[in-house]
Amino acid sequence: MESIATFDHHDDVTLPYRSTDAIGIAKAISMPQEVIDSLVRIRAAHPLEMGDESGANGRTIQRLLAGLTEPATRHRSWRELKTRLGDDPDGFTMLCCMLEAAGRYSLPRYRALHIPDAIFVDTMGAFSRFVGESLARHHRYCFDRDFWTIRQLSLTLFRLGSLEFEFVQDPEHSPSDASGPIIDMHIPSDADLRDEAVNSSLQQWNAFTGQNFPQWHDIAKHCTSWMLSPALDQLLPESSHILAFQRRFRQIGFDADAPDWREWVFDADPAPIAQLPERTSLQRSMKRFILQGGKIGVASGILMNEHVDRDML
Repeated sequence: MESIATFDHHDDVTLPYRSTDAIGIAKAISMPQEVIDSLVRIRAAHPLEMGDESGANGRTIQRLLAGLTEPATRHRSWRELKTRLGDDPDGFTMLCCMLEAAGRYSLPRYRALHIPDAIFVDTMGAFSRFVGESLARHHRYCFDRDFWTIRQLSLTLFRLGSLEFEFVQDPEHSPSDASGPIIDMHIPSDADLRDEAVNSSLQQWNAFTGQNFPQWHDIAKHCTSWMLSPALDQLLPESSHILAFQRRFRQIGFDADAPDWREWVFDADPAPIAQLPERTSLQRSMKRFILQGGKIGVASGILMNEHVDRDML
């Protein structure tokens, strides 16, 4: 049986202005206390670099933090910041920097666009989710998704309800056949894929873009995921929420050899397939399927029947 996700939407959240440094943001997005304690120590050890622009090093760090929140400079700033930070075995110094950037630079941009703080908290909750996932995969808390979270910081990816939606100006590297801008839909690990939750997420996205980003309102929505794999028809019951979600899309591509299933179904367990765990029915059926020569891969699709979603508004 598929589990129901535990994501909690933060209705009517307003972050106090005094609580928008890295520690305040970490608390607002429910970061584990053990990690918050580490962030407090890191920020205390680097007060000038993190907190103001005093001195050349502080100005450089602040320039890079600001750069993380701009689509045009985010990759370059991230690479330079990573080099400047040096040894960061748990990734917590980078995490501290990114949460500082979220409060100092991303949040004011949200507010300038009149985007509610609740959407900011739900979107930046990806940081806490990634840290939480690391515990299952590495048996300790760490942060290793900094290559991804520049999307949240730069206001190109937002969480609305169960799903995340990303503005993609140039889908050159997308596995889809798109030739222009697309909306890339992402499925967080805590997403509720019941029909009512997905419908609500799509309704929220349509309202959000209509109010804040009308130029993106009618752009096609794409998704690339192991959850769209055609092989799942053989592994999941007809009542599966994953299959119901999958059927919302017209498949346009399939990479049979993509290994995403190992990360998301087996918590990135590197063990040989025969030794992978069988704690859930999906793990058991998928493991058996792969051992028999089957391939899961990832599929790409375009969301169909968007007119139905708009009618629900």
